[in-house]
Amino acid sequence: MMSFAANRGLAVPVVISLFTFSLACRSNNGFAKRVAVNGENIFIRCEGVRHGPAVVFESGNGGTADDWQFVQPAIAQRTQACSYTRPDVGRGGSRHGYIIPTEDDIVRQLHSLLAKAGVPPAYVIVGHSYGGMLARRYSMTYPSDVVGMVFVDSAHEESIWRFRAIAPNSIHGISESDLLRQGFLPPGQTLNWHEDIPLVVIEHGLPVADTGDPHKNAVMEKEMDALDLDLVRRSRYGRLVWAKHSHHNVPFDDPDVVIRATDNVLDEITGQGTGGK
Repeated sequence: MMSFAANRGLAVPVVISLFTFSLACRSNNGFAKRVAVNGENIFIRCEGVRHGPAVVFESGNGGTADDWQFVQPAIAQRTQACSYTRPDVGRGGSRHGYIIPTEDDIVRQLHSLLAKAGVPPAYVIVGHSYGGMLARRYSMTYPSDVVGMVFVDSAHEESIWRFRAIAPNSIHGISESDLLRQGFLPPGQTLNWHEDIPLVVIEHGLPVADTGDPHKNAVMEKEMDALDLDLVRRSRYGRLVWAKHSHHNVPFDDPDVVIRATDNVLDEITGQGTGGK
């Protein structure tokens, strides 16, 4: 049984979306194809004409390119927008005999994918749930490539040990080794990341905590808010906004807030707002 923490990217669902919003891009200027990267054929879909940085969407655990079906077409109206499906989706974790890739494995794979697909830097990375952690790791690994970020109800590297301090049994359904491979930090360790680029952090507006104890749920929600505020403070251009109509699945439930946040980051980069690298 997965805990509420699966809502914040802490578990590895094995359900793959049954709906694909067309294998051919709806834009004449885009493409949808599989690209060979280190022995994997990775699906990538890009739409729109490039004007400034490209926007790259990074899904949460178990997510696919289809997670951005209500967001990507709108962003593609102003610049190239790309989503992809990580090849580990649906393979389970170590409990199913599959060794999941590390954070570093994933970001190197994405770097190669974008290069082979003909999508050069610079990028704005929009990461949902665990995808927010991957966005941060990408910016740490390839700092000159990333000029803006949007975290959509992002998981936080410190969340495992902080949540367990509130509800010890709140995280289950995933092995300890898999949590570490994904980049979640062991007890007491803190995130070492700071990037002064345009950044919007989107937080769910409807509760997601489900520990079975109303008091612990309230404390857990406050902890999630504190972790989101921590991410905001890691850029002098950081801002926090709320998806008032959504629990965790913001790209489906409240896509307009993701579109506005991404537009705002692009505006800042192109000089229509404030901030920059």
